[in-house]
Amino acid sequence: MKTTRLLSVLVLLASAAVPFHVWQLRQAPAAHSTGSGQASAPANKLKYQCPMHPQIVRDEPGDCPICHMHLQLVQQDPSTGSGQVPSTGSGQASVATPGHVIVKWRNPMNPNVFSDHAQKDDMGMDYIPVYADEIASAPAGAEVPGHAPFVLSEERRQLIGVRSEAAQVRTVLRTLRLPGRVGEDPGTILAQALEMDGAVLQRGLDAQVWVTGEGARRAKVASVDRSLDAFSRTFGVRLALQEPSGPGFRPGVYCDVRVALKLGKGVTVPKEAVLDTGDHAVVFVQEGGGRFEPRNVEVGKEGDDYVELRKGVAAGEQVVTSANFLIDSESRFQAAARDFGGSHD
Repeated sequence: MKTTRLLSVLVLLASAAVPFHVWQLRQAPAAHSTGSGQASAPANKLKYQCPMHPQIVRDEPGDCPICHMHLQLVQQDPSTGSGQVPSTGSGQASVATPGHVIVKWRNPMNPNVFSDHAQKDDMGMDYIPVYADEIASAPAGAEVPGHAPFVLSEERRQLIGVRSEAAQVRTVLRTLRLPGRVGEDPGTILAQALEMDGAVLQRGLDAQVWVTGEGARRAKVASVDRSLDAFSRTFGVRLALQEPSGPGFRPGVYCDVRVALKLGKGVTVPKEAVLDTGDHAVVFVQEGGGRFEPRNVEVGKEGDDYVELRKGVAAGEQVVTSANFLIDSESRFQAAARDFGGSHD
């Protein structure tokens, strides 16, 4: 009898313990929940993103496989877990690097077009992030309308291939090419000069005469006609070969005459350093610390390789000679970004 009662008590206790255990299991996930019923967010994981190609996100430091720039440290968005730069709600993105904050995104082909989020343009190219410290580093007071001074890091200068050369005082040399033919008189070359070139031609200038299949001969300008041919608008030019003892050219054959002109001395820069915007001639002066300043210049005499600058640049200053269009685009972007930011203050 006592044994039967003991077994009944044990069965009752076991029956009460099963619901209690089930209740404990159901309450276990809730112990990890917040007071609002949402699970506590895991700790933010660090991600590394390309500043030029925001779709490139990695779990560890490295280089972008597209542009080979160093990946920037960013914070993973716990709500998405995608590793993209989390939005602050105002169109800006917070980046872990101090002061390196993406404020806008700009069209890679049109620096005047901006977006509040990462996207692609009509050609499928990714918009480029605009960082707050890049805008802040651009000094005010652009001398060229629509342009602004700016600063580029050494990495970006190497990436886009920026090169510079010092402006120097030198003689501007130009080769004037004239069509000609071999005259009937031995050692005589007859050529024609355009009306615009008549003022720079004078007796005694050195020249070379090229005849197809027969090489070149040295010559000098013997005379220039004083009267202009009204039909062809050209001046007649007579040259004398300096090697009369050699085998002569056959009379009447056509030749290419190249006259060496010395246009005078002045402060000169390579021709590729000057950008003609239509309204202005612009050069970019590279200063210390990676700073680039656009300058309005007045172009003087133009030679084969160098041009004279009468105003805007002094001898010894470094001017950009390669990647000019990228530098010009960055300068225009800095001016547009500053104006864009000022209109929203």
